[in-house]
Amino acid sequence: MTVLTWLMRLIAWDGLLPAFVWISPVIISTIFPNNRGLIEAAAMFIPIIAFFVRFRVGRHCISSNRCGSAVRVLQYIVFFMGILLLALIDAVMMLSHLNPQDGPFTHPSDRKIWVLLFIAYLTSMIIAMYPGTSRPDAFWSSTEDER
Repeated sequence: MTVLTWLMRLIAWDGLLPAFVWISPVIISTIFPNNRGLIEAAAMFIPIIAFFVRFRVGRHCISSNRCGSAVRVLQYIVFFMGILLLALIDAVMMLSHLNPQDGPFTHPSDRKIWVLLFIAYLTSMIIAMYPGTSRPDAFWSSTEDER
């Protein structure tokens, strides 16, 4: 996998999917105006569905990368913590559409916190989705065949 492919995958899964989740309340309110309950239900279910989609795709990416077994264990841990954080961010972002004047980006100090949380998520995905090299370092390899 090239660096460009790796970056494009990060942009798609860690930029476009969250953006879709975050704008889904706008789409819902456009199709079904004045239906607060539907947005609340969507804020509960869409982040959970997105979590499992990310989990399935990420698990496959990590299991098929060229990293050694110790690095993969670290990637799985970082990946799970990252997508759990994003599921919480997703839910708050969706619910913020119900009360826009008190949304997550209303106050300057809130903006810093949300940006830091998203940077923490992106950093965890960069680590978790690292595809490895064509030949893992012998120290991190799990079997003699990989050396």
